Amino acid sequence: MVRSPPPSVVADSTERLADARQRLADFEESANQSDLIARLRAADPLHPLLVVRALALIGCLVGGVATVGSLLVPWIDRGLAQQMAALEAVSGFAVPVALGLLTACAAVILISMQFAAATAGTNAPWRPHEAKIHQRLVSDLRQLEAQSSVRERLTPRGASPRIAPRS
Repeated sequence: MVRSPPPSVVADSTERLADARQRLADFEESANQSDLIARLRAADPLHPLLVVRALALIGCLVGGVATVGSLLVPWIDRGLAQQMAALEAVSGFAVPVALGLLTACAAVILISMQFAAATAGTNAPWRPHEAKIHQRLVSDLRQLEAQSSVRERLTPRGASPRIAPRS
């Protein structure tokens, strides 16, 4: 005769199964922006989003240095300051302001490419150490599901009610 497992064993296995599902879901959702970009970089180092992101970063750095440099020009070189003043008179726009706007545009592009690359990284394959952890969690979950399935098949069902004929 097959005995049904004690309720504590069934409750414990149900809790372990729910915990394994939760750990797998938590792991799959735990990737932060840098992890996602690292996945994308590992899958395709020259992905267009990563290239534009790097170029925007370079543009921000160069633009920032150029903006600060253009502000310091009047104290460094008198001849260059006169040429900048002539350029500002012809264009009607101050050189430091123009460089600052270009730097701000590069910063906006950098931020948008950061988010776009992170979004694209969600579809990139796991990195090797992430794949090992994910495979282990999936394996644990499948093992617990198999144990639960076997337990359900081996647990006897209650007797079906007999239907008495009407008299």
